[in-house]
Amino acid sequence: MLPARSLASSAAAAAVAGLFLLAPAAAADTAPDPCTCAAIQRDVDAYRRGEVQYFVDPTPAWRAEAEQNGCTISGL
Repeated sequence: MLPARSLASSAAAAAVAGLFLLAPAAAADTAPDPCTCAAIQRDVDAYRRGEVQYFVDPTPAWRAEAEQNGCTISGL
């Protein structure tokens, strides 16, 4: 039989793990993060103006990130 302290710490660890499991579902229901969307838009604009150059085309990655975050990005 486990001591009471071990049982309490096990219960606390299980509760914290449960919160982490619920976090992705809760995050999907939230509004887009304006900071993330603005950062993507800023990067796209700089790339389109020729201020930044990449070895490969970053457009597919930006599209995926915008879709994941629920952003509408002009120029993608």
